[in-house]
Amino acid sequence: MTTAAPGRSHDLRSRQRRYLWMMGIRVACLPLAVLTTGWVRWIFIIGAVVLPYIAVVIVNAASRPTHGTIETFPPVQRPELPPATRDDDPNDQKHRSEAFRSAP
Repeated sequence: MTTAAPGRSHDLRSRQRRYLWMMGIRVACLPLAVLTTGWVRWIFIIGAVVLPYIAVVIVNAASRPTHGTIETFPPVQRPELPPATRDDDPNDQKHRSEAFRSAP
């Protein structure tokens, strides 16, 4: 388990979504600038002209990578086998030869 930052593809996908939202607002400003009058028209015109610049600046400001930390866990204590006795020693040649002779 780690607290590493999300991958590059996640960052790219979120930047694309932000840009598309801003361009959607800009596209909505264009017909609204034609259909309205007075000071509201000027707000929509300014929005249609300024939003592309703002969108590019915001989207190109890549998110800063966060330095993650790795959580460490103490090793699990596992039960150990008891020490071998003289009769259980597999390297004892005398014991091996006796077992071999008694085999059918």
